[in-house]
Amino acid sequence: MKSWYTSETDGGMFISTRIRLARNIKNKPFPSHLDKKTAQEIAAMVFDIFNSGKIKHDFDTFYFNDLSENEKAVLFEKHLVSADFLSKSDLPRGVVISKDETISIMINEEDHLRIQVIYPGFKLKEAYDLARKLDTFINEKTPYEYHEKFGYLTHCPTNTGSGMRASVMLHLPSLTYAGSIDNILSSISKLGFTIRGLYGEGTKAEGNIYQVSNQITLGKTDEEILRNLSDIINKISTSEKDITKQLYQKNDAMFKDRCMRALGILQNAYVLSSSEFIQLASDVRNGIDLGIIKDIDPGALNELLVLTRPANIKKIAKRNLSADERDIFRAQFVRERLKQK
Repeated sequence: MKSWYTSETDGGMFISTRIRLARNIKNKPFPSHLDKKTAQEIAAMVFDIFNSGKIKHDFDTFYFNDLSENEKAVLFEKHLVSADFLSKSDLPRGVVISKDETISIMINEEDHLRIQVIYPGFKLKEAYDLARKLDTFINEKTPYEYHEKFGYLTHCPTNTGSGMRASVMLHLPSLTYAGSIDNILSSISKLGFTIRGLYGEGTKAEGNIYQVSNQITLGKTDEEILRNLSDIINKISTSEKDITKQLYQKNDAMFKDRCMRALGILQNAYVLSSSEFIQLASDVRNGIDLGIIKDIDPGALNELLVLTRPANIKKIAKRNLSADERDIFRAQFVRERLKQK
């Protein structure tokens, strides 16, 4: 399987699905109280588990602090590590990433383990099944901190219980234009869910892309969380489709003009900032979904969503770039990827 951002897609509002499990090794201090020796031992133990060849995936294992700052940022831009993991730390921290980038495991972040599976599209069950398989495999090798009443014990009380955060990344341009996002946030927050930006907590929504995820894990089973999230996502997607239909019927010429102008700029721009790209790409994505744009591969937009970010652009260019040089290189890269069929 290819990574979530390079897999074939038919477009649509569903960009990716992520399942993340927070776990801690039994009888070990949480990372906030770990010494370097114990942190090193935990990372080495997890590396051994995934290098055993007993899981049907190929993995890369490495110590995060050995990476360059740009290599770290590339992983963050691909949603393979968290913003917290980017923070400076003298503690030995490890990362396990499958070759297809479907699986990533952060070692010694806020908890000993953050097990993550990310799939393209809306695939809660598939992502959960793989995450649980990995979770069980690790637990067979080393027991977790678990309380019969409270569930999995974690550094942050909001993760205690199931320890699971499930999220779906969606493209919601019509709800954004209509100013309905705040109403949705208010409604779902009462149910223990939240809407965040492109890179999760503390980030803004760029290009009309949002992540919807659960906030509450204590007292909830995995099945309840997944069922409730699925119901919410279906309701949000129905609202997005209904508003899009209303807006399009009211002024289809405006929609067509906006989408085609955006495509024209992306296919011809000589200078392109990251923020400008993601907004224009939103309009192109909308045009594909509405059938206005027919000759652009929708999968290219998910790929460009990641590869046009600053650290990835620098990696692709294989050299240091100033901000202005990066914008020129990005424009060229986008032009080549969005050539008409």
